[in-house]
Order: sequence, then C-alpha cells, then structure tokens
Amino acid sequence: MIYLKEVRFRDICKKISQNEVHTMKSVIRPNKSNRNLIFAVMLFLGIFGGILFISPHDAFYSVQKNKDTLVKDISLNSPHSSESTNVWITLNPINNTHITRGDNITLTGHVLWWDAPTLKNLTNYPIYPVVNNVSYNGLSGNANLSVITDADGNFVINYTIQHNVDFTTNLTIYANLTENPANNIYVGPDTFLSDPIEIDVLASSNISFTTNIVDPVLTNDQYSVLITLIDDNNVPIAAPNVSLYRNSNSSDILQTNITLAANGQAQITVTQEASLVELGVFYPGLNPTVQDGYEFFQISPSNFSLVIPRISSVHAELSVSNAKNSSETGVYTGDDIEIFTKLWINDDTQSPLNGREIEFLLTIGAQSASLGPFTTDQNGEVSQTINLASNGLTNNGTLVVAISVRNGGSTVVPSSAIQNTNEINIAVFDEPDYGGIAVNITIQPPAQNWVKILIPILIGAGLIGGLVLFQRFRMEQSHRRSIKLRKVDLEKFAIMNLLYKVDRRREAIAYSYKIFADLINEKYGLVREKNQTLREFAILCVTKYGLDPLRTYPYIALVENVTYGAYDLTPEEYERAMKVFARIFQEITGTVLNFALEITSETELLEGVTLKIGGD
Repeated sequence: MIYLKEVRFRDICKKISQNEVHTMKSVIRPNKSNRNLIFAVMLFLGIFGGILFISPHDAFYSVQKNKDTLVKDISLNSPHSSESTNVWITLNPINNTHITRGDNITLTGHVLWWDAPTLKNLTNYPIYPVVNNVSYNGLSGNANLSVITDADGNFVINYTIQHNVDFTTNLTIYANLTENPANNIYVGPDTFLSDPIEIDVLASSNISFTTNIVDPVLTNDQYSVLITLIDDNNVPIAAPNVSLYRNSNSSDILQTNITLAANGQAQITVTQEASLVELGVFYPGLNPTVQDGYEFFQISPSNFSLVIPRISSVHAELSVSNAKNSSETGVYTGDDIEIFTKLWINDDTQSPLNGREIEFLLTIGAQSASLGPFTTDQNGEVSQTINLASNGLTNNGTLVVAISVRNGGSTVVPSSAIQNTNEINIAVFDEPDYGGIAVNITIQPPAQNWVKILIPILIGAGLIGGLVLFQRFRMEQSHRRSIKLRKVDLEKFAIMNLLYKVDRRREAIAYSYKIFADLINEKYGLVREKNQTLREFAILCVTKYGLDPLRTYPYIALVENVTYGAYDLTPEEYERAMKVFARIFQEITGTVLNFALEITSETELLEGVTLKIGGD
C-alpha cells in the first residue's frame, strides 16, 4: 500500500483564511500561563495531520503514483493562481498514434479534485483539448471543443485532424481546464499527470485516372490513360512506382514502374486486350515503417479502378443475292453476287458497329476466298458486288458467305463469334450449254445463193437445240430435287405454319426439329434415341454422316434456346430462324428451299399449302 507523503501541515493551513491566522497570533501568546493551551492545540493538529497521512484513498493513490512523472514544461493557457494545484488530469493512451489527415482522435481521461478535506472526482466541469499549444476553448477565435466531465469525472474529447496540418511534423495533444478560484479550482504545473500524446500525422493519397475513350473499344484498339496522384490537401504527389493492373487483380500487372511528374500526372498508352474488362492503377505509398506490428506510411497507398467501355459482342444481319436479279434464289458460276451486312454491338440494334473493318469469307466446296477489308459506314452497313469467277470461285454447289471483324491487321471477332447471322448460303449453278454449233463459212460466188439460205437455218437449229438441252437440264434438276423431297411430309410444314399463325412461334421452331429428325431418318436410317439430347444427336450426325457443323450446330443451338428458354420469338426472329432451318434443310436434301405456307379461311387445314423449291 502506498501512503500520501506530501500532504503537509503547511498545505492544510493554507485552507484557513489569513484573517483567522492573524487573529490566532494576536490571541495566543507563548507565555507560561497559556503554554498548556498551545500544546493542546498543536497536539490536536498533529493527530489530525497524522490521520490524513496514513489514510488510504484509491483515487488519490493514483495521483500520488504519477506525481513523479508530472509534466513541468507545459505552458498553461489559463491564468495561474498563487494558490497550490488542487485538480489533476490523467489521459488514457490511444491505440493509434499514426493518423491520416481528416481522421478523428478520441481523447479520454479522468479529473480529480482536492476539495479539502476530501479528494473527489471533478464532475460537470468543462474540459478542452490543447493541440500544438492552441487551446480549443472558444477563446481568441479558436473553436470551442469543450466537453463536460461526467458523474465519475471522466471525459471524452473528439478531435479531427485538420487537412492543412503539416504531415512532416508530429502533433502534440493534451487536455486542460480553466481555473476557477470562486469554485476552489486551481490549475498549476502539477495538474497534468500524463505526458502529452504525440501523434504522427500521415498524408492520405488519392489516385485516379481518366481515359480518352469515346466509343466502346475493340481488341487491339489503343487509348490513352491520364493518371493523377494527389494528397488529401489536393497537392500533387510525384511518384516513381505507380502500376497499372488488369481486372481488379493487383498482381496481374499490365504496366509497372510508371513515373509521375512533379504535377502528379502521367499519360500512358494502353492497347486493349481481348480479356481486359477493368483497368486499375495502384500507388504503393511512401516510406513504410512498422510500429507495434502495424505498417504505416508517410503517404498512404491508394488504388483506383475503372470498367473499360468495350465491345463485348458483335451481332449481324447478312444477305446474299443474285446481283442481276435479286428474286433469283441462285446464281451461275460466272455471275455477280450482291453481299449486304449490317452489324451492331452489345445486343443493341441502336449501337451500330461503325467505322470498323470487316472481311467476307466465301467458300464453295474446296475453293475459298477472303475479300476485304471493307469499312462499315455510320450505320454499321457494308454492301459489295462480287464476281465469283474473278475471285477464283468457279465450282458449282453451295456458296457459303461468312463475315469476320478485323482490327490492327488481325481478326479480332471471328465468324463463329458473331451472333444472330454469321453466315448465309446461295446456290451456284454451272453455266448452261446452249448447244452452239461452229460453222466454217466459205464465201462462194454470187451464183451460189443457196449458201445464204442454209447458214441462217443452221444457226436457228443450233439455237433451238441449245434451248432444248437447257430445258432438259432444268427438268433433270427438278426431278432430282423431287426425289430427295419425296418423303418429306408436307403436312408437317402445314402444322408448323399453323403454329406460327396462332402466335405459337416457339412451338413452330421446336416442330421444325421433328422435320429435321425425319429427314435424317429417311436419308441415313438414323433414329434419335430417347436418352439422347438434341445436341448429342446433332454431333452424331456431324461426326458420322459428315453434316456441315457450321449449319448444323447453329440450328441445334437455336432449337435448344427456343425449347428451353422462357422468352417468345418476334416475327422477325422467327423469320431469321426459318433461314437457319432452310440452310440445314439444304444440307440434308441438297435442295435450296424457299417455302411459303399459306392457309386461308376458305380452305381446309391442309389445302393451299405450297412448297417452292429454288430453281424451279
């Protein structure tokens, strides 16, 4: 147990007024007649002082314990009384002495008061903070941050570090109160039982960047990034070690060791990558130090990220027609074809893919040609007239036209990645033989007029023979198509059309798969097993019987989306779906199918159904 050693008789006597002391001196005389009286008074006071000396007091014990470490060198901001100190302030330590400008400090503590003859808690009294010798008590134009002590003499002061505080120097903070002699409250150097708290003020950093991107970017596009680094007082920070990283992953570095100039900025050129969705910038901070297991920085680290507006998907409409007669469903090997396409981005038809390079990919049997690049106009459209023979396409058969998007000299969106319509077909026929007959003409004397008569006859016969051969060729073509279609059940087409007429477009598309399965069964004898999925059956058709995957898989994907999807089709989407079905129909039967199903109110269910075969 610690006892009070410095409460002296002299200190207690100071609590007696000067007039009373003077009266005692004038009445009490040290003569023999009153010596006993003086002795008795002295004995009483000695006993009283001894009781105070040996009485334990928990709160006062804490005061005495700290008095050896009292702060003697603090300049008080309140008037100092000639009376002795009788209030004592104890500050509690704070957890974090490294604070960024703008952060809040919570200063807590306790105040004791010697109100003779009792040591008690100083309650309901204002306490204010002193920061770098500036008292925040509402005087001299300073803010009033005073708080009132509670019933136990405790106080809690909240102080926010100002943004203009110099982070290169420490900040000193403690608590104080105003002396009030009228209420027996005296402040002196011994009032402060705790050292002022030293705060290491740090600067927070704010890093950001902007780009010059106007339209969504595509792979291989280049754009500039302007990086800016400032502290929390908007002062630029020059730094040699800023990094750019990919997709919210600070360890996936795109560019490192970027040096910021004196204005806190740097401009970097970035080449868009296919997988780059988000771009981030990171500043690692300045002068890291470790204290009490925590890492602190003179200027704190910061990072910033931004989603890059990019082209995530490309959609297209594509059409191919006979350049001479667009109503024709096929062309001859020497003819011109008209290719038209319209492209848009991110599944938004109001966002055209304008000013971009595209390429047409033409394939017919073993022959192929890449044409372009062509640049889309402001509506995302390209229209080109192309001669097949002049581009090395001389075979007959089915011409497949596909498109791809190019950028920076390479293909960035292949045909397989373009949605809606990425390819289309048109039939190519050999040029017909008109049966022309070569005739050697010998000029005879004028008397032989019969030659003049014979030559026109021979020419006419040749023309007639050519027309006959051509018509026979067309009849044979039509006969072959009719054989291939002989087992196609026209009732199924009628049912599919009826479903469309009653706005059951999804079921109509699904029903087209039944026609597909029946065609496969008729041609290859292959029946879909009950445990086979639509895709598994299609893969078997491709791998075993050589169906074109570029026609088969898009059709199966369409049927799957419609069958298992929760959305309905618009008439335009149904029309595009029928074009996809026509391509797979042509793949199986070898016939260009352009069917029109009409059921009128005047006919029965299956009447008025017509099936038009291209080329007939």
